[in-house]
Amino acid sequence: MESVWFWMGVTLAALAAVYYLPMLLYARFKLTYPIYPRVERFPVDHPKLTDDWQEYLREVIAHFERLDFKLIESMAHEHVMPDWTMVVVLFANRPQREIATATITLLRGPLARSLMPHLEFTTRYRDDSEVRTSNPTRSGAFTDAPNQRTISFNIHRPAELLALHRMICEDLQRDAARAMPLDERFQGDVLRFLTEWLSRDCEAELSTGRMARDEHKGVYRYTWKGAFGLIFRFMFPFRWLTRMKQRRAARQYENRSERGDY
Repeated sequence: MESVWFWMGVTLAALAAVYYLPMLLYARFKLTYPIYPRVERFPVDHPKLTDDWQEYLREVIAHFERLDFKLIESMAHEHVMPDWTMVVVLFANRPQREIATATITLLRGPLARSLMPHLEFTTRYRDDSEVRTSNPTRSGAFTDAPNQRTISFNIHRPAELLALHRMICEDLQRDAARAMPLDERFQGDVLRFLTEWLSRDCEAELSTGRMARDEHKGVYRYTWKGAFGLIFRFMFPFRWLTRMKQRRAARQYENRSERGDY
């Protein structure tokens, strides 16, 4: 009987190694993020965007304008995955000191298609803390730093997402002074602001020990701690548990919104 349990253990260990090891090694040795990402202007009527996506972005722009968010710039940068391009449309509500983004991921090659757009509202404060509210419910590649709070909702209507964002800000940072880095730190330089915005998550991971800077190659790399963290965020069954935790955090605010308890 003991030998049966032994071989069952060996079999399970082997299956786990086959399932988890490739991702672990890929994250540790291959997955990198540029320290200085190359960003270029990418208008919403760019020929690489299909007519459907151009129409979608025009609708998003109209939605944000009704919410008093002004279109600042539409830009693109290469994703860490081969043949992926991220298109980021940046908005700002300067009186409220809020930033919003609409992001589309374009895939080239034989699997050419566009992924579900990602909407996000961000409010940053003078103590460098940050509150972000987004609409993807899938796990992200980064965890929140101690001074960050990100909550995701399965909501794709900008007005509803903005209402939830402001509710969260009121709860977490009621009396804190807001900052507008785009104007105050970068003097309206959108390219510099977006470059910093793209690398901010990686910089936060340095303090947690999950990432390290490789100055020679100009990239951020995952440490072993960070590589194991990706396993726990992206792969079964840990991904399911992470999504449950995210959903529970979001649901309390959705319930309050439904009751009108702002």
